[in-house]
Formats: sequence, structure tokens, C-alpha cells
Amino acid sequence: MFDHWQRFSWLELLFSPLAGALRLLLAPGSRTYWPYLLVSLAVAAVFWYREKQTSPHLPAELDVFSRATWTSQSALNDYALVSINALLFLYFLEALLPSGTRWVPTIAAQLSIGDEPLLSLSPLVSSILLAGTLFVVDDFLRFNAHRLEHRVAFLWELHKVHHSATVLNFVTAERQHPVSLFLTSVLLISGAVIVNLIFVKLFGRAIKPAYWIGANVFWVASNFLASALRHSPVWISFGPNLEQWLISPAQHQIHHSDKPEHFDKNYGSTLAIWDRVFGSLYRTTSTREPLRFGLGAENVELARLRDLYLRPLRRIVTRVNAPRTRCS
Repeated sequence: MFDHWQRFSWLELLFSPLAGALRLLLAPGSRTYWPYLLVSLAVAAVFWYREKQTSPHLPAELDVFSRATWTSQSALNDYALVSINALLFLYFLEALLPSGTRWVPTIAAQLSIGDEPLLSLSPLVSSILLAGTLFVVDDFLRFNAHRLEHRVAFLWELHKVHHSATVLNFVTAERQHPVSLFLTSVLLISGAVIVNLIFVKLFGRAIKPAYWIGANVFWVASNFLASALRHSPVWISFGPNLEQWLISPAQHQIHHSDKPEHFDKNYGSTLAIWDRVFGSLYRTTSTREPLRFGLGAENVELARLRDLYLRPLRRIVTRVNAPRTRCS
């Protein structure tokens, strides 16, 4: 880890928080890549205008262009978390992460995987097949990681940081506790390595996933479908039929609702099929459901930035050290 830390110059150490935040805007693999946001803003403006015609007194926390959405304390916490987490990952956590697909050629060579490919397909077909498989596996792992964050006590304490947002904006997607981010990253990287090794075995070491503007083509396509609006107050429903397959912005707002009937619904990232299979799917209509975001009374305990970092850890330690009782 210390070798990792020493390789940075003072300029990198000084500007890394800004660079980490900018990466969310400039990396095609980020959900907040600027072209995705431009598309989402355009779609948001259309739906906002339509809703204003029928509901001119929309509450500020449900108005995407209100000051509350972008400058409230909840929103300011979003921005601070993104910047500080970028700093933590650069200095420390990145050194602990597996190196992802950079491991694949080394592992394949050591295991003699890919020396004699089992199948022969055109490079285009095999690369699209790899990109599609990576996308589906990644989405499935994200769904299961998210589901576990709601069902496992110590993971839920960490995930409360995300759910404590009382307003939703495009940056809220990255409002995460760094430990939660780290654990999810390990899972997703491991999944990508395994998928790549399987495809190297099938098609040889030269295979690479299909890319568009520098990212998986299916990831890019899903993000251009106004995916940033899943973390926004803009009510966009795909309708009950399409929402059996794809998670809409309205569905993810339901997931952030503080109403008990909405708890543990719509864990999915892009695909809704996992929620359908596991019985957690909640479909919406074009009629907005009245919502409040957050954790209810617990919002007060997670209103300050330092509490977003420290409260989950304190509660986990307290739970671990609590006296055990015998179940009758």
C-alpha cells in the first residue's frame, strides 16, 4: 500500500479530489458522464414542463429545477462524499482492489487458457457476445449486492448513507459510504475477471468486448436512456409492461421512498428481470405517486457529513460488541 501511496506527486495529492470528481463527468464508464447528463437534462426539462402545466405547486424536493434539489444540505453532502471518496480511493482503497481485467492475460497464460480456443466466431460477434455477457453479469451482481445491502445488518448500516438523501439529483447515485463502494467494487471486478477468463477459454486471448466511446456498448446504451434520471425527482414511468424488463426513473424513486409499502422494492440497476424473479418488483404508471425520500426519523442522525462516515461504523461496532442473548 505504501508503495502505491509514494508513487503520487504532490500535485496529484493536492488535486486528486477534484480529479476524482471530474472523472465522474469525463469517463464514459461513469453513470454521470457528461453526454449522459445532457440527454438526461433534456428529457428532464420536457417532463418537468409537462408536469408544471398540471401541477404548478410541485413540492421543491420533487422539482428537478428547484434550489432544494441542487443546493440543499442533502445535495451538498452528495458533492462532499464524491470528492472525499475520490481522495480515499486514490490514497488507500485503490491499492487494495484487485486489478480487474488486467489480471486476465496473466491468469490465462499461467493456466494455459486460450492456447487452443474451443469455439470459432467472427471477432465482431464474439466481442458483442462478450460485451453483452459482461453487462448482464454486472447488472445481476449489482442487483444482488444491493439486495444484500438491505438484508444484511452491517451492510444496511453502510447503505443507509445512500438512502439518507432527502432530495435526489444526478450526483446522488454516487452518494455511498467508501466501505460499501469498496466491497461492491471487489464483487464487480471479480465477476468481470471470471467472465473474461471464460471467454478467453472459449475464443482465445485476443478477444475484447465491444466498445463505444470508450465503454461497453450495452452500458453506454443503457446510460443514454436517461439513466441519470433514476436519481432525480423527475417522474418518468415506462409503464407496467416495459417495467417488467427495465427499471424506470419512477421505479427507482419508489426504492428511495420512506413509505413502508415501498421498502425493499426495485433493487435493480438497469434490468428489472431480477426483481421480477425474486419478487421485489414494483411497477408504476404515468401518474406520480406522492413520495418523500430518505430514512424518516433517522435522517436527523445522518444530516452531517461526519455522521455519514462515522455513524455506520459506530453502529456496526456497537452491534458486534453487543452482549449475546440465548434464543428460546
